[in-house]
Amino acid sequence: MCIRDSIKTISKGLTVNRALTHLIISNNHMENEGAEFIGQMLKTNKALAELNIRNNGIGDEGANAIGEALQINKALILLNVQQNKILDKGLKAITNALETNKTLKNLHVLDDYIVYYGSRELIGICERKGINISCLYTSD
Repeated sequence: MCIRDSIKTISKGLTVNRALTHLIISNNHMENEGAEFIGQMLKTNKALAELNIRNNGIGDEGANAIGEALQINKALILLNVQQNKILDKGLKAITNALETNKTLKNLHVLDDYIVYYGSRELIGICERKGINISCLYTSD
């Protein structure tokens, strides 16, 4: 079974999960397809408070799926998307989701390939909503 199939299976099981509150799926190369499965899960999951999907090769397409889910999700408090391949377009999807999301309090985005404009916008909304943003690095 490849990693994307595993992520799909895990995500499907977590759509109705009421017990698991912390999930770490780091360093698994799930890429955009896996992030889309995670996004679908987050739309219905009501228990998961912390999600670490660090270093998975997730790009803008996967970040868009996560952003869409964050607009709906009412449980997630911490999201770690560090060391992926998220550019400004994907970051914008996550940033836009933070406008409506009322539960996320901690966001980790270290070493994603965001540029100055995207990071300034994200910092602004995080400050306004009291969201802790950790390890922000911007490339020139």
